[in-house]
This record gives sequence, structure tokens and C-alpha cells, in this order.
Amino acid sequence: MKSKRIVKPQVIFYARGNSSRGEHLRKFIEEAIPRGRLAVCRNPEDLLLRLSGTMKNGMIAVLAASDTEDLEAFASLRDHLREVKLILILPDGQKKTVEKGHTLRPRYISYLDADPQGLSAVLEKMI
Repeated sequence: MKSKRIVKPQVIFYARGNSSRGEHLRKFIEEAIPRGRLAVCRNPEDLLLRLSGTMKNGMIAVLAASDTEDLEAFASLRDHLREVKLILILPDGQKKTVEKGHTLRPRYISYLDADPQGLSAVLEKMI
């Protein structure tokens, strides 16, 4: 009998530019996942390239929206995100923002100003 090879999931992290909050989140994510499994994207074009043409089985995307512009960019990638386990980090808890975030069907939602410990725990369980 052949043994099945267990493939660890790839984690994609998106935070626009070099924001200090994005860097803080990236460090927490790196601590929560196996070494070498993190791909960092800083603009929507890089995110699209990472999501296109790759095997999405087991892939996790952690998308940190700095503002509604980021949410709109994520919405335009909705088809690419369907097969991905999505963790969404919203810029605020306003009703309109949260509603827009839910249209992406994330498995977990957090906020930029929230303690990232919850994010780490969720990632560890997903992996």
C-alpha cells in the first residue's frame, strides 16, 4: 500500500505597502506556521499572481485590509479566493465594512487593532 504524502498548506499574507501594523501581523503569522510556508504580498497584483495557477488545496490566505480600497481589491479576486481558506482582517468594525468583508466568505474575521494572538491560534488550528 502506498503511503500518502501529507502536504503542509501554503500561507499567503497580504498587507499593502510596508505598514507597521502589517509587519506586526506578519511576525505573528511567521511564528504560528512552519518555516518556509509563508508568501508575503504587498499589492493586489502580487496577490493575484500568488492565487493564479497554483494548487489551492489546503492554501490559507490572510488578507489584511488597510481600507475600503483593499476590500474592493479582494472582492475583485473573489473567484480566486473561493477555494482558499480565508482569514480576513478588516480596517474597522463599521457595519458597511463588516458586511463587505462577509461577502468574501472568510472562515475568520479580525480587525487591524485587535490582539493578534487570536489570529495565531486560528492559524495553528487551520494548519
